[in-house]
Amino acid sequence: MIDNRDVGYYEELINGSSIVRARTIRQIRSWEFPRSLESLQTLNNEFAGADYRTLIEELNFFLNRKNLIGKFIEKRNEEEVLSDELKKILTKNGFVIQKWGAYESEINNSRFFIRSGSKKHRGWQVTFRDRFKEALQKSDGYLLMPMGGIVIIPFSVIKTVFDDSESVFKNNTIDVFIEFTEDNKARLNYKRNSLDITEYKLFEL
Repeated sequence: MIDNRDVGYYEELINGSSIVRARTIRQIRSWEFPRSLESLQTLNNEFAGADYRTLIEELNFFLNRKNLIGKFIEKRNEEEVLSDELKKILTKNGFVIQKWGAYESEINNSRFFIRSGSKKHRGWQVTFRDRFKEALQKSDGYLLMPMGGIVIIPFSVIKTVFDDSESVFKNNTIDVFIEFTEDNKARLNYKRNSLDITEYKLFEL
């Protein structure tokens, strides 16, 4: 049976970015890392000059074939920031969290509705219904989308994409779409209307 000496297998200790590297003297390289923007960025930096999109496609194919993932890794600017990491990022950037929840939080004494959305051809779909829609109608709060550089957009701004707000709010649900473009921009889409919301990204990727 083949052993470590035959292929020159070597595994490093976990580093400060929580990444474990392993390699052989031939072709195989592996990285074990947490699903976070920081770790993905570190990994991308190690592939200096590599096509990130191609890398993600190959990782998705390989890990799916090995039944190691049930959800594909998204494109670089669409990777979701998970709840614990999101909370740390917001605190680090000066936000004061009074109450934290998976879908609704109180931050800087305002209501923040946290939604990652569902991926559609027009972008990431966010559906407003019930108390979420009522808050939007009153311009009472913010939509926080934990991806694409973390989008934090006031409800008052979202409403500007509607031609006729009075008519829109008569619907049981309202669907808007957040689109992240290849040039690292973000757009809010509603029917035929589109609004550049890049300025509401917390940081660039």
